[in-house]
Amino acid sequence: MKKVFSIILFMFFVLHTFADEPLLIPENYKIYSENERYFLDCNTKENITICYEIPYIEDNDEVEIDYICEPENLAIEKWKITECGLNAYISNNGEFCVLDFHGELVPTNVYKNYVLFKVYKNGKEHGKILLSDLVQKKRNLQKTVSHNYWGKIKLFEDNGILFETVEGEKWFDFSSNKIVKK
Repeated sequence: MKKVFSIILFMFFVLHTFADEPLLIPENYKIYSENERYFLDCNTKENITICYEIPYIEDNDEVEIDYICEPENLAIEKWKITECGLNAYISNNGEFCVLDFHGELVPTNVYKNYVLFKVYKNGKEHGKILLSDLVQKKRNLQKTVSHNYWGKIKLFEDNGILFETVEGEKWFDFSSNKIVKK
């Protein structure tokens, strides 16, 4: 009985200790736009993100297709960037890409100029979203076991991002490249 209790206590300690670790970057992954017209092929080994456009094919009885293929096999490369993130987002028009480097947790020793996201427009860096842009006061960050929780992306649209932060909702506008009130 004593041995079983010790094992349970040990497992609880181990799970609790590592429950707050940041997510590991997956090997390779694909992210599709909401309308499934564009997708990002993220290769973490080569540290490259490529945006592809899937051409629209009309359903036409006069056109014969000799083979059946996946739509992404018809995809056309639109642009590429030499960087990869933990997560990525692509707009429905394929114009904007946002790379997320941290998810919802950040190290406890960072704040002012810490880059959470990079914004790309047609493959060129368009801007950066700093932790201090989303959380005005460092003391508002919520401490976890080993990190600080700042918030999350609530909504990603063609013209910007709605964040749900520890200080409330914030809107990042792609055209002005700033946090603004929506």
